[in-house]
Amino acid sequence: MPVWLSIPALHIQAPVEQKALTPAGDVDVPSGPNSVAWYDHGPIPGQPGNAVISGHLDTPSGGAIFSSLDHARPGDSIAVTLADGRAIQFRVTTLTYYPYNAELAMLFATAGPSHLSLITCAGSWDGGRHTYRQRLIVYAIATG
Repeated sequence: MPVWLSIPALHIQAPVEQKALTPAGDVDVPSGPNSVAWYDHGPIPGQPGNAVISGHLDTPSGGAIFSSLDHARPGDSIAVTLADGRAIQFRVTTLTYYPYNAELAMLFATAGPSHLSLITCAGSWDGGRHTYRQRLIVYAIATG
């Protein structure tokens, strides 16, 4: 299982929590602003398919672990360390913004090349819905 996320170009170092779906059917979020959450019903990073890791953009009092995720650039390296000590290396390919309620079936692919998707909130705050209007997804592909 993944235990640590590192994105050197963004100075991100974070413990990884395991999360599933909420009772409402949404992917659960990290318990705090300085950790990230791996969706444990999907592939483990490095396995075929798309592993999903989410992190908070901010808190009422300031930034959170993925506050700089929008500064990721194609070619940036990402490492996910597994519980057995292996570090799986990824390279950022794209950054894409989606409406907060977009249904992205490919996000939960369980076959094909090993990919990693990092997700955080983006766009403007929607006070009525208590959420940001967009999601930023940083896509990366395994490098070895």
